[in-house]
Amino acid sequence: MADEKMTKLRLMAFRRANNRCEWAGCNKSSQLQLAHIHGKGMGGNEKRKYDPENVAVLCMYHHDIYDGRQYQGSKYELRMLLTAYLKGKWNESGREDTGSN
Repeated sequence: MADEKMTKLRLMAFRRANNRCEWAGCNKSSQLQLAHIHGKGMGGNEKRKYDPENVAVLCMYHHDIYDGRQYQGSKYELRMLLTAYLKGKWNESGREDTGSN
């Protein structure tokens, strides 16, 4: 039963991501993995484990950065992720994007 739930979650997430890495600015379509945004916790929190809003499709490189297994290039990648997020917030609030970094 658990494997069936995970298969459905994985299919839903990959469909949402169009089989691409969901990290801002990345468009890789190979070495994709399902990453949990909030950890499942010891013993596996069932609600978080199968929550589609708690997963992201990431390429192996960005999954390693997110989980803290990769530090090479991570400062640049995290800066790009934060910049994309903040630009989205500015656009949502109705303010103009000046295009400056």
